[in-house]
Amino acid sequence: MMTTDIRTVYFADFDDAQAIHANLEEAGQKNGVNFMFSSLNRDMSDQTQLDSVINSDYQLVIVHQNVQGFTTEFVRRLANERGKSARVVAVWTVPVGDIFDASLHAGAVAYQLPYDGNSFENLAQNIETLLSEAVNKFQSGEPVPSSLPGVEVRAQERPIDGGQSRISHRTITAWTSKGGEGKSEVTGSLAYVLSMLGGRKTLLVDADMNRGYFGLIVNREARSFAAHKNITALGNLFYQTGEFPKLSEFVYNYPNPFTGKESRLDILFGTRSARQASEKTFHPENANHFIQALLERTRSSESYEIVIFDIGTLIQHPVHIAVLKEVANILVLTAPNPGSFVPTTRGIDDMLDLGIADLSKMKLVVNTYSKDTPLSLEEIREHFYFGNPKRTIPHIATLPAVERNLMDRVLAYTMLSPEAWLTDQKAFEGLGELVRQYINLASVFSTNLSAYAATLNGQVAELLGEKRAGIFARLKK
Repeated sequence: MMTTDIRTVYFADFDDAQAIHANLEEAGQKNGVNFMFSSLNRDMSDQTQLDSVINSDYQLVIVHQNVQGFTTEFVRRLANERGKSARVVAVWTVPVGDIFDASLHAGAVAYQLPYDGNSFENLAQNIETLLSEAVNKFQSGEPVPSSLPGVEVRAQERPIDGGQSRISHRTITAWTSKGGEGKSEVTGSLAYVLSMLGGRKTLLVDADMNRGYFGLIVNREARSFAAHKNITALGNLFYQTGEFPKLSEFVYNYPNPFTGKESRLDILFGTRSARQASEKTFHPENANHFIQALLERTRSSESYEIVIFDIGTLIQHPVHIAVLKEVANILVLTAPNPGSFVPTTRGIDDMLDLGIADLSKMKLVVNTYSKDTPLSLEEIREHFYFGNPKRTIPHIATLPAVERNLMDRVLAYTMLSPEAWLTDQKAFEGLGELVRQYINLASVFSTNLSAYAATLNGQVAELLGEKRAGIFARLKK
């Protein structure tokens, strides 16, 4: 097989560039392409580096969204401004917000984070066609597109406390068709990581209409608060007055376990009993109005960056339907066994038939996976194909199995898993890999979260810097 050499330059952090290049090398070997690692640029806002790449003879420019100074305007310049020769620009970006679409609009080839082997195969298989199209465009003399319309899209926007930058409003829920699969564990831990380690102002909404969960597993003060101020009390007041109450009076601020002060995590506790799920505010004609009003308040006066809903398995309940319709991201959870993924895929079919949610919102999370599991991840993913032609739900996270008695100890101490590990790494050593994967999952929704978390906590920096082999490995220096 003849090998095609492609001169490649990276705009990425060292680790991200290494990870992408290793995957490209593997895909290139299968497809007769040699992706030559020619240069690394760690700051996209450096005009000298940008101009140098534009005026070079590099054939492929790789851009990772986490690179310092990332903006889609710079992607537009790379993809369209004429320099010495034509080039293909490939961007790896999160599948939330506007950045993915804006990168496509800028003229780049866009792939979703976290890394998926299919994206590298796709680039390797199509690089010659993409480069041919770029050469034709370069030689055509077409005018360079003007700056992107509307507000410039950035990975990081308005400064907030702690050196982070504010992100746009993001909405998430987790769902599975079978109880006991870890929805509340995942939503609670994801909210904790995004707020405590990521610095994001986060609201966790317990909207499971079977019975509220979070009011039972946190401290005594929270249980007392949840008895009187919860989603039922908020919904009933909204139904009775026609005006949405002040949300801050109904949410519980989860204390920062390290400072004892207020944190960026608020919780709206759930119903106290299944009977409360039948309140008029939760009837079909009212539930959607309530959820829409709640989300509008979180966007406007409360200024939450991230809202995470914990919902029940029963998609027929009006509140669950409203949440599934309104959120932008549905984490579909499955355990690695047919008793979990078969009913979950059937539940997705029901959602699609009823018009409750679209596949484009859904992202697959495989929970409680271990090396001893008879099924491979690829075999599990095969069950999440839908439609003709087949469409698949992207697999964005794999959470490792943890010993049952260890999780029982976490609950006994009324803590969430990441909090338990951060509080006492020795006592909860078995949670380390799970926390690492929660950080990876949270990074899908918050750019640079891993790097930011490492600056806040030495234990996190050590955890993310370890070299690990096996199914959960990440390429590190």
